[in-house]
Amino acid sequence: MSAENPPSPPAAPRATPVRRLVLGWDGQAWRVVREQRLEQVPLPDPHAEPERGPHPCFWVEARDNRGRVYHRIVMDDPLPDSGSPPPHDRLLELLLPDLPEVSELHLVSWPGGTGQDEAAAVRRVLRLSRLPGSGGGGGGSGGTGQSSHSSGEPH
Repeated sequence: MSAENPPSPPAAPRATPVRRLVLGWDGQAWRVVREQRLEQVPLPDPHAEPERGPHPCFWVEARDNRGRVYHRIVMDDPLPDSGSPPPHDRLLELLLPDLPEVSELHLVSWPGGTGQDEAAAVRRVLRLSRLPGSGGGGGGSGGTGQSSHSSGEPH
């Protein structure tokens, strides 16, 4: 490479309408505490699904009611298995694309380990409501309806 052709910087994330969600853990389940629509916020590209290997991992998926994933964020588990009960005061802030198709938020925790099948993953599903003036959300229970079940990819 010559000095005349320096490497290109990575492309900046594209600005898009975004849904800002703050989730709260009440000791039993996640619930939507606050949500807000933000105009033209740069959102990073979605993460690939993590490998289910020997190490624990956690990810959040924005899905439609058919199970299609529109955005995925991989992060440290906000409720790590430390052998004691999870705390009652955990908050989690997320930025997701504000798309009309997105109606569910899946919070997936993989405990780690080898030889485990998809059923070892704990998946919590939150139904998202449509924000006023928003393209996102699919109606539903205002973000408070929840189910918790173990599965890998249920759809």
